[in-house]
Amino acid sequence: MLRRINRLIFDHMKPEIPAVPEIKPWPGDPRASFQGMPHSCFNTPRAISDTVKAEQARAMISARIKAALAAAKARGTKLGGFRGVPMTRAAQLAGSAAVARQARQRAAELIPVITGLQQSGITTWRGIAASLNARGIPTARGNGRWSPGQVGRVLGRIGVNRNL
Repeated sequence: MLRRINRLIFDHMKPEIPAVPEIKPWPGDPRASFQGMPHSCFNTPRAISDTVKAEQARAMISARIKAALAAAKARGTKLGGFRGVPMTRAAQLAGSAAVARQARQRAAELIPVITGLQQSGITTWRGIAASLNARGIPTARGNGRWSPGQVGRVLGRIGVNRNL
C-alpha cells in the first residue's frame, strides 16, 4: 500500500515543486482518488510537502552514511561480515561450545550466592533476581539487571532447585 502511495505521489512530482504546491486535480487524475476514496488525504499539499521533506532527510542520511563508510575504509577498517573464509560447521560448534562453557562457569560462580539466598528463605526467581540486583552482582554481560528468567536459566545450568 505504501508503494502505491509513493508511486502516486512521486510519479507527479518534479524537482522544481515548491514546498507547498497547489494541486488541482482534473477529471481522471489518479491523485484525485486513492483506491476509490474520493477526496483522499494522500493528495493534499501537506502530504506532498511532508513527502518532499522525508525524501530530503533520506538523502542527507544516505550522504552521512556514505561519508562515514568512506572514512572508515580510509582508516583501514574492514567493512562487512564476510572475511573470505566461510564459517565451517566445526567452527560453529566450537563457538557454541565456548559460549556454553562461559555460561556454565558464570553459573558456577553464582552457586554460593544463590544457595545462600535460598537458605535465607528467598526461593522465588523474582526474589533471587531482586536480591542479586540489590547486592550489585552484575549479569553475564555486566550491563543489565537480573530478571526472573535469567535466574531460572542460571539455576537450570547449575542444577539447583529450578522448579520454583
